[in-house]
Amino acid sequence: MASTSGAEDNNAPAGGAAAFLAGFQLVRVLSQDAKTRSAALLGTLPAQGDGETVNNGGGEREQAIVLLEKTHFEDSFYSALGETEGGEKGNGQAAAPEDGRRETKKVKLDRTDGAEDGRHDTTASSTLSTSIQLRNLSDIQSLGHNDIYTWLLARIGSSFVTSPPDVKLTLIRPATSSHIEKHSAQEKIMVYETPQMYSEKTLPWISAQDPKRIQWVYNILEGKKEQENVVYRDEDPMMGFVLLPDLKWDRKTLSSLYLQAIVQDRSLRSLRDLTPSHSPLLRKIRSVASQIVAEKYGLGSVDDQGKKVRCFLHYHPSYYHLHVHVLSADYTSHAGAIVGQAHLLDDVIDLLELGVEMKQRTIGCALGARHELLGVLRG
Repeated sequence: MASTSGAEDNNAPAGGAAAFLAGFQLVRVLSQDAKTRSAALLGTLPAQGDGETVNNGGGEREQAIVLLEKTHFEDSFYSALGETEGGEKGNGQAAAPEDGRRETKKVKLDRTDGAEDGRHDTTASSTLSTSIQLRNLSDIQSLGHNDIYTWLLARIGSSFVTSPPDVKLTLIRPATSSHIEKHSAQEKIMVYETPQMYSEKTLPWISAQDPKRIQWVYNILEGKKEQENVVYRDEDPMMGFVLLPDLKWDRKTLSSLYLQAIVQDRSLRSLRDLTPSHSPLLRKIRSVASQIVAEKYGLGSVDDQGKKVRCFLHYHPSYYHLHVHVLSADYTSHAGAIVGQAHLLDDVIDLLELGVEMKQRTIGCALGARHELLGVLRG
């Protein structure tokens, strides 16, 4: 039962997409990265869910995280660079509207929006010189909503109405302490997890996690959410999977193409659960992903010995339901494609077909210094 589809999603509450962020009050900047032009903000919103609540005199509020990422330059921006000083077209390229888009915007972060609670390291916020006020965002558009996650596009300030969005936002609401730790700036520590460490410490920790943490994954598998984004679906309980674009990808820039294949088999939580019997499933994911990427997005195979996509699994993953990351081979700046986290799908298949069970290997992985699992492994 396999199928392909694709469409836009504008799932927004009454009042439009801006209502998702209405009443956001900043607490602090959790992290920022100048290279990726991204930041993670911790704040509060009027309470509506089951998350941890606070009362600052204005009613019950719940913690929320907003992830900000500058969008990629579009072709219209490059065309505008060819405009002459007098506003005429240069080199046959279209002139840009007189809207001031070339001016550098420096928007100061209003630190009176929230209060420091002293629970986390504030190094990232103390070094911040310029950032974005959420109330300085305009023309907010919804990309989709699934459980605690909402994806949005917006412009900074009063950008010209026809200009491309300046920033992509991911709203996590309500945000738990685990979300806060995950998105906080912290040093990485390499851990070499032995089979014994996995069976005695890691596996019980994974098994004890609240299933609600991956309810958004089940929503996709059960056809309740993001179905307009799914480009391939196979319902087979053992060999099936769903393939869809990761919402961090703008779906325009092929050099940063990014999809995820999420398996139907709920007994597979991570790389550790794979045995030689799972080689056919992984081979199927690799084959279908390459075909879909070539047919739907025009990113074809080079030849039998080389492909235009790079497929890998994370260990440890961001969520414990087996999934495969499918990226353009040109997407070399992706933070999750580094040694210590990414394991090439082809290498994993090769190991399985040599008779290796992944739970019997010692696996090196980089964990944040405040990662909950690091404390578990250290006892």
